[in-house]
Amino acid sequence: MLIRIGSTALHLSVVGRVPQDFASMVLGELVDVYRLFGEGPELVEVYIYESSELMHSYMFSEAVELGVSVVGQHIVSHDAWRGWPRIHIDYSACKNLEERFLKALIHHEAVHSILHGTLQSYAIALPRNFAELFEKSPGAVYLASMAIKDVEVVGYLTSKGLRNSIESYLEYTKKEFKGIHCKTLEEVLQLAKLIAPCTTIKCDVEEELEEECKAVYPILLKILDKVKDMKKDLSSKIETLLKEIAKAIGK
Repeated sequence: MLIRIGSTALHLSVVGRVPQDFASMVLGELVDVYRLFGEGPELVEVYIYESSELMHSYMFSEAVELGVSVVGQHIVSHDAWRGWPRIHIDYSACKNLEERFLKALIHHEAVHSILHGTLQSYAIALPRNFAELFEKSPGAVYLASMAIKDVEVVGYLTSKGLRNSIESYLEYTKKEFKGIHCKTLEEVLQLAKLIAPCTTIKCDVEEELEEECKAVYPILLKILDKVKDMKKDLSSKIETLLKEIAKAIGK
């Protein structure tokens, strides 16, 4: 199914058995939000999967074919592995979500399609002195890029008047705070991604955090605010984020 919103084409693919009313709701929300944004990519592919198993199987086979080394597992996600934006939705995980949470997830990934919908968003060049970091923490650069991209997403949503969507997104993702202990660089970066909304909205998340993360949180938020205000490319922002965290927290 192909739908046009101005210069943006949405192409829907359903994998497995997904109720028509759910697919229509997803498309309707995407149409509404791209109209609100007043812009969009030339093409956005939207995949709705009947089950988590089907979604993960498809994503991992794509990753193997395209040489993608890290695959995030989220019930609604975005990638541009083939050079154009794609939004993936797990029907089995989303069908019982509160509507405001599902809409917030869709809004979030729609902004990724605008800001990070090309292969350029994966092109990261860091100085040679980061080689040791790659050896100790191979996932650090990926997590840092995700944190920065999410800061950019919430900034965009704020500029479009969708603070309520950001608040719903944060409320939904709060459950992920548990189990992050901020004892490694990767865990600190995971926290950085989760608190990205706090760079634009008031957050009362301290009670949700594990003890060591409570000490890290205000420091990390200041670093994210600094990165948010940088007029630099993604690589420069990643370099700054990693350096500032290492200097402030010593991970």
